[in-house]
Amino acid sequence: MKNRFMVAVFLLVGAVAIGAPAGAQAQSQPQIPEIVVHRLSARSAVFNVGSRDGAVAVLALATQKGMVVVDAPINMDIAKAVRNAIQAEFKRSDFAYLINSHGHGDHTGGNGAYADLPIVGHEWDRARMLNEIAFMRTYFLKNDPTILDTPQFALYEKAMPKTIEPLKFAQNEESMKRVVARYRGGLVTVPPTITFDSHLTLNLGDMTVRLIYYGQAHSPSDTIISVPEENLAVTGSLFIPGVIPILGVRGNPVDTGMAAAPSMPPKQVVDNWLVVLRMLIGEANESTRFIPCHGNVLMNKAEFQQFLSYLEKLWSEVRRMKAEGKTLEEAKAALALKERFPEAADLRDEFARGTAYETLGIHRYNIEFLWKTLDK
Repeated sequence: MKNRFMVAVFLLVGAVAIGAPAGAQAQSQPQIPEIVVHRLSARSAVFNVGSRDGAVAVLALATQKGMVVVDAPINMDIAKAVRNAIQAEFKRSDFAYLINSHGHGDHTGGNGAYADLPIVGHEWDRARMLNEIAFMRTYFLKNDPTILDTPQFALYEKAMPKTIEPLKFAQNEESMKRVVARYRGGLVTVPPTITFDSHLTLNLGDMTVRLIYYGQAHSPSDTIISVPEENLAVTGSLFIPGVIPILGVRGNPVDTGMAAAPSMPPKQVVDNWLVVLRMLIGEANESTRFIPCHGNVLMNKAEFQQFLSYLEKLWSEVRRMKAEGKTLEEAKAALALKERFPEAADLRDEFARGTAYETLGIHRYNIEFLWKTLDK
């Protein structure tokens, strides 16, 4: 069943934007994207934010112990609109938990809209967000101390425990500019309040929600959220329907960017991917739905088996060629996609052509990712 919840109101970004002069007018009111509701069952629905293929997908679960939401996209205003849409669709306001599938801003930027709830996420994301808060206080104290007195920064910093010890928060000049721009625009960072390392189970009466750490493929905190009673699993941004799985960023293993990163050795992380995927496929049947965090297309068991078969074979072949003393370029030449990986022959070897996220030749990048992983 599919319907459309049209948001007809405009919401303020904030009464006072970070960095705005005293007495400045509120920022212009942004229009909230369309929210399209895909009802999966009496107890579950996916809310797609925006109509484009890459629209963020939010899962809502109606359990005996309250509403559970997976991901809070982009910013507080959009996340509030999604929360309102969930309440309207299920005619319930008893929200119990927000879960973050991973720490990227298009999935956690709206955490503040659920600040009244326990927020569940990987321990790395909480550490990163808390250190970002501490880092930004230090930065603004030196460069623009007036920001520290704004209501937005007070709300933002409220999430940071007074006892936090400063950790290294890696920044280069370009990323620093982006971070500062976000904070000047009124971003409020709200870290998870309940964290886990490898797995966590939420018992919600008639429903069980399992969080399973997948490992560093798309981000340092990639998590699968499995709901056995609904026969579904949220796979974050790890898998895109019809596209070869993308490992890392253009062939480079995920950069954790700080000292408090997951401690699992890189080779063990890759092995963990296969363990998790085998478990999910072993529990699945022909009716199981795998939900990516972008787009509005669900995946089935056969598609997931295809992803697993490709990753298993690629990991085995890269390790073999590395052991034989081949070079990376020799490995790329020998492990041609169409000739050596017929199980992935119908998957697209590119993503988002013509956009800022364009990735062409994913398979070659994946070989490079695994090769570099073996060097660590």
